[in-house]
Amino acid sequence: MSVVVVDWLGRGGIAQTAEVWVRSLRGLGVTAQLVSRANREVVVDRPGIVQRGPRAVQHAGLVATAARTILRVRPTIVVIHSWLVPLAELPVYVAARAVGAEVILVAHNHRSHTRSSGLDIGLDRAFAATDRIVCHSSFVANRIDQGGGRNLSVVPLPRPEVLLSSDTGPNGRDGLPPICLQFGVRRKTKDVELVSALAARRSDDWQFFVVGTMADDVSPNRLVNVQKGFQTPEALVQHVRKSDVVLLPYERASQSAAIVLARCLGSVPIASAVGGIPEQILHGEDGLLVPPKAGIEEWMGALDEAAVPSLRRSCAAQGEKRMKLEHTQFIEFVSSLVGSDLERPERLRIHREGSL
Repeated sequence: MSVVVVDWLGRGGIAQTAEVWVRSLRGLGVTAQLVSRANREVVVDRPGIVQRGPRAVQHAGLVATAARTILRVRPTIVVIHSWLVPLAELPVYVAARAVGAEVILVAHNHRSHTRSSGLDIGLDRAFAATDRIVCHSSFVANRIDQGGGRNLSVVPLPRPEVLLSSDTGPNGRDGLPPICLQFGVRRKTKDVELVSALAARRSDDWQFFVVGTMADDVSPNRLVNVQKGFQTPEALVQHVRKSDVVLLPYERASQSAAIVLARCLGSVPIASAVGGIPEQILHGEDGLLVPPKAGIEEWMGALDEAAVPSLRRSCAAQGEKRMKLEHTQFIEFVSSLVGSDLERPERLRIHREGSL
């Protein structure tokens, strides 16, 4: 049995999750091939796809490569992670149909949050050409299935194993004072100035760090440790491992891979209760939630609550348990998709009628 996994973006939590799909499938004895851009942030193996020119030209080349790969490999299943421009990506769905492959679309969002993250033109046609849509939060699933009738599954986000493979440990926390970390890419969906505002009022109690490309937008501030630019997996893991809490001030979010990474490394997530985030955090048990559009006083209140070492230890322990359980659920789901095909090598391929 073979599976082709397509990842258009190649960055952030989507790329990390796509990597786990490939690793999990291979762990089940499935031949899994990844198609993605060559300069992706994390890799299972180098896709070797070198595209040049403007972004639109590069993406068109990646679509053509993915379609050719499907026609050549003739996989049983094609797993497509998210979208950039669904209308331009339809040839991949056509190729999957031509070889009788089941098409699984992993919808990390119900829509593109910013123009830089993609457009939604042709998304309904992509949904219609998909056999199953997999979501990582009920928030996303409910918005995709507003009209009803779609074959949807909601599965927890898995452990970002490709990042954790670079973790050399041990825990680097010295505890005095505790570290509050914000990390990620530059996006309009995250408040990058909150850390500076908190540092101005709580620098005696906390150390504040901002790392990653989002740090490029942080105003100079002697109270905040800023490390700008892309962080290698090794560097990112070490930053998170040394932190006591991870600050996630979202304006909007479908779900957060940062919450999973924080739990894997013993840090406590403090996040805005927007979108699918409340599904990932039980307030006071495995993290802390702050109301949507909260002001500085509410964020300071959450930080003061997290300043209690016993609360941080309890939340970290519960978060680790939950993460392990949810990763097991993810693996069981992937296994259920391929289980019958592993038992029956000659899978009956059903060619679907209709056109895109």
